[in-house]
Amino acid sequence: MKIYDCHIHSDNSIDGKDSVDEICKLSIEKGLSAVTITDHALPMPEGITNYTHIEKCVEDVRIAAEKYKGKLLVLVGAERDDEYLGEYRERFYDFDLDCILGSAHSKPTFSNHFAEYGYVDIKDCSIAAPKEFISQVVKKYYFRLANLAFYADVDVITHLTFLFRYINGYNKRGLEIEPFYPEIDNVLKGVMETEKALEINTSGKALSWNQFMPNAQILKRYYDMGGRIITLGSDAHKKENIATAFDEAAKMLKEIGFTHGSYYVKRKRYEYEL
Repeated sequence: MKIYDCHIHSDNSIDGKDSVDEICKLSIEKGLSAVTITDHALPMPEGITNYTHIEKCVEDVRIAAEKYKGKLLVLVGAERDDEYLGEYRERFYDFDLDCILGSAHSKPTFSNHFAEYGYVDIKDCSIAAPKEFISQVVKKYYFRLANLAFYADVDVITHLTFLFRYINGYNKRGLEIEPFYPEIDNVLKGVMETEKALEINTSGKALSWNQFMPNAQILKRYYDMGGRIITLGSDAHKKENIATAFDEAAKMLKEIGFTHGSYYVKRKRYEYEL
């Protein structure tokens, strides 16, 4: 199986640990065909303004792509949050990127909708907040993610069940996901109508939670709705987690009925056989 990891963070991200060169070296050792370095557009590392960290990532990838030509396809993108969905155009769109990931994280959800409750993010909230309140946060999260799916200039919608990594993973609250299927289905509808890709994020497999985001049940719903465009992303913030559980993910996808994965070059989608 060819391995395309379409979601990796380098040390140009505020929380990335390894250089692009170190990522590429280990990816070659692991037998990957391609990597896409997708550093966080926001927040920016300390002392960085005007997205110069993404500009540096582009340059790092350019150097690595030439250095490892014939051994590894090295691509560059960015992971944008849902901070801006209107007329504002972030500067990194002018950097000739290969792929732009669309993500909703919990801090914008709290700052925009739940600031008066004193919680910073889902890590904080899911420790002790009532389940009824957490459910409202999850619904608002999917509202924001659906806006990305329907309206944002992105190629891939990422880590669909991100909040549950904290709610049920770290904090073991046991919140059922099935009641949120209507909201999730709306996100999937947006993905399909705009011909974006849905990411299978494997970062949960590097944690004690041991789950794909989304899980097989949601991926089956996506498939039954007619969805076929998927990418695989480790969301690795340290090189050891590159391509975590990709073989297991591919097996799961093929059992559901998927036959191909996707990756992006200059924002054009290409397929490969799972």
